[in-house]
Amino acid sequence: MNLVFYDDWNLSVEEAIRTARENGLTVLRLYLDWGWGKPEDYDQILDIAAKQGVYVLLALTDCVPSSKSPYCDLASEQSMEAFKDRISQLLTRRNAVNNKRYVDDPTIMAWDIANEPELRRFSYTQTREWISEIAAHVKTVDPNHPVTIGLASDSSAYDQDGPSYSALDVPELDFYSFHYYVVPSSWDGEQPPAGFTSRIAFRARKLILLGKPVVMEEFGFSPSGKLNLGIRSDPERIGLYLKVYQDSMDAAFSAGASGVMFWSWGVAGARDVPMWWSPEDHSVEDTELASLLRNYRIPQQP
Repeated sequence: MNLVFYDDWNLSVEEAIRTARENGLTVLRLYLDWGWGKPEDYDQILDIAAKQGVYVLLALTDCVPSSKSPYCDLASEQSMEAFKDRISQLLTRRNAVNNKRYVDDPTIMAWDIANEPELRRFSYTQTREWISEIAAHVKTVDPNHPVTIGLASDSSAYDQDGPSYSALDVPELDFYSFHYYVVPSSWDGEQPPAGFTSRIAFRARKLILLGKPVVMEEFGFSPSGKLNLGIRSDPERIGLYLKVYQDSMDAAFSAGASGVMFWSWGVAGARDVPMWWSPEDHSVEDTELASLLRNYRIPQQP
């Protein structure tokens, strides 16, 4: 979710979190250190989430290329030390609204140490050592919350066994989180891409074999925002849109995943905000999707 922007556009954080709960969403994921939001924004979000009975998973930095995060060079000792210092600052913050320290706040479900680090840029040894050291530092500062990492898994490297998975075999992680976006930008919107459910299932099973719970932490239509809007507002094709969501969730859960988190939720007015993410937000105005979320049932295991 992108709630840290809401006060800039006169949007309601409380409405976004309340309607999330009312539509069956029990955990919300936020980027904690984007460089956009103010610390007070996160204090307010956590306090509202606590009052609404919703957990929050906080990502400590964003490593996608457009983020320009100074903390995502896995080969740099200087970058790692700066990130560890920043983590210590973030985790020991005291909430100005409710006076809870973040390390003690039960509303925080877990820490996600990084959103989509570009692991292909680094060796498997560098990947494993960086994840291990950063996750260990989080646990040193905060022994109360689980730790995960948000993995971009669209690459074909995750379609087969091998070092892409073994590099993640890090004891300091408590569970694995993978992102998988079904729809490429070239998709014509007529049929779901072939084999997407088997690719989701493969990723979930391979990560489970590393001995930890697994969450499909991001999925949806993000890589094609215009198509996303077009197909979800077209009465003739909304069934296809819903099928992709249903089949994605079914594939992950049937493979043994412990949870799924689509991208993303908010309020209807967020779509009018001139930000890159605005076409990707869903709200209660997506009535068919909201109904699917409220009524969804996890498939029974054979």
